[in-house]
Amino acid sequence: MGESKSDLLGAPRFRDPASGSSRHHRFLMPSFVGNNDGNAYDTPSYHSSSVATIQAYGTFIGNRYKNYNNIVYVVGGDYNPSDSTIKPKLEALAAAVAAADPNHLITIEGCQNCGFTLSTTPYTSSTLPTWLGLNWVDTTQSAAVTNCQASLRAILFYLPLERRGLV
Repeated sequence: MGESKSDLLGAPRFRDPASGSSRHHRFLMPSFVGNNDGNAYDTPSYHSSSVATIQAYGTFIGNRYKNYNNIVYVVGGDYNPSDSTIKPKLEALAAAVAAADPNHLITIEGCQNCGFTLSTTPYTSSTLPTWLGLNWVDTTQSAAVTNCQASLRAILFYLPLERRGLV
């Protein structure tokens, strides 16, 4: 990292004088699936790519950013886990990122319009992937309290990252 005055996205680095760590984290989304919107965004790439190709991409991303201290990886992006083609490939992407970079948090953004508002919604405590370290909450203003309370009862720490209609 060195004494760079900007981070990998060109934003100024903010250092805590006591610890020397960055005060702001960057949420890095390697791709935006958006498969609830039909054949849009990166959905066609996920459908046409092999698991090996997706894993190689995840390894590349993990290796590229593993030395940055302020990264949280976000996979998915309005992702509907009921798509049996995309779900295993997205899980393979996240597992490959985690294998290359075991020191950063990884979360998955579901899709509130598909009934998957929490990262943990499609999993149980026995099927929760080892790479999933943060519970993303994608909610509306009217459901924010209910969904955040549900997240508190879930098996992971939550972060209400996408709250449509909230000020």
